[in-house]
Amino acid sequence: MPEYGHDSRSAVEPPQARVYRHRKCGELTQVGGADFVALANPFVSVSGTICCTCRRGVPLRQVEWVETGEDVASYRKRLRAATPTGRRWLFRCLGPVVGVVVGLIVGFPCGLLMIGRVGNGPWWSQTSGLVFAGVSAFGGVMLGSQFVTAPLMRHLWGLDYRGER
Repeated sequence: MPEYGHDSRSAVEPPQARVYRHRKCGELTQVGGADFVALANPFVSVSGTICCTCRRGVPLRQVEWVETGEDVASYRKRLRAATPTGRRWLFRCLGPVVGVVVGLIVGFPCGLLMIGRVGNGPWWSQTSGLVFAGVSAFGGVMLGSQFVTAPLMRHLWGLDYRGER
């Protein structure tokens, strides 16, 4: 089974944008920048995209790459399946775990600063800090899976899925 993931350190530069067709209306939309990085990377949490003609969100099964005719959901599933199991688990967990850690580290002191100490307990068991840490950790999971996975894959391992067909 082939292993996917364009080596971004190679001489060939991955494409900066790609065009997909919304099957329902038949119109084309070009996606580029961070949106393209997230859409092309099968390990970034993306459930839908925007059709520029319809001006609304659509599921990935309803849009297909113009060059191949493959719907984006199947494309992402194919790339995930071709990735070795250990790497697949690492990439699935990487962004959310980093997001949780950052959320906890940032959230706890913010709770203490914004609400202050509650009761006579030690600083590390303050409800205000723990509540903010929990909320921040949840937000960190969401943001980490969106904004951490692809850059870490690109910078640490040189993997970039924008060039895959």
